[in-house]
Amino acid sequence: MAKWGEGDPRWIVEERPDATNVNNWHWTEKNAGPWSKDRLKELLTNLQIGQNGINCKVSEVEKIDGEATANNRKGKLIFFYEWDIKLKWEGSLPGGSDVVKGEIHIPNLSEENDVSEVDMTVTIKGSGDEAQRLKAFMHTYGREEIRKQLVEYLRLILPKKGETEVRPNSVSTITSGFNKKINMAPIVALKTDQGHVKLDAEKGGKFALFGGNVTGEFRELVPGKKIVQYWRLKQQELVPAAEVEHTRENWRRYYFESMKRAFGFGAFL
Repeated sequence: MAKWGEGDPRWIVEERPDATNVNNWHWTEKNAGPWSKDRLKELLTNLQIGQNGINCKVSEVEKIDGEATANNRKGKLIFFYEWDIKLKWEGSLPGGSDVVKGEIHIPNLSEENDVSEVDMTVTIKGSGDEAQRLKAFMHTYGREEIRKQLVEYLRLILPKKGETEVRPNSVSTITSGFNKKINMAPIVALKTDQGHVKLDAEKGGKFALFGGNVTGEFRELVPGKKIVQYWRLKQQELVPAAEVEHTRENWRRYYFESMKRAFGFGAFL
């Protein structure tokens, strides 16, 4: 099972629908809720709990309410999570005639509590000696097995102690732009006029923006018609995989949309 941010790209945390901090390159908040729910269901559903002939299992994850967010501050990952979980379980004693069913409620799985401190209430449906013995078994041995799975969830989502940097292999490049039948001359002039920007406006020429925090190169330059640039941040050449869509959206919103408004291209851009 891959850790958060690794492996299958579908597991990378999703962009928040409220676009929190979209214009801040140094602080972003991502929704890790759907990924977390999937992992918790995988870890807990059909979990086998047995000892000395007693056989129990988690038959269903009935409810997972709450949220998990991953905050990125200058490449450092900080996670917040809070979950209210309800499980259904069933089991039987060796030689027992009945299958006993019950529920387990975990109301406070969060970063504020160590897993050993998380509340876990075991209940049963029905009564009788077999039911009470199985309830006692789940209260002692069963709860500890479930805690092990919660620890595994935290291992997958939390960075290791001392590991706060975004993993270097989770990076990408982004290609973005537009190609429409419009007068490109003012745009090319805007992007190649030195003004207060340090640049060498020719193919292979270099440029620097924001005090050198962004640097790049003219890959193609056809005066009045076409411009292709390569941009990079001073502190990272490639884009962290979890930031690709967020970065692409910043380009669209703060560069292409701004040019559209400035030059009156309207819906053509």
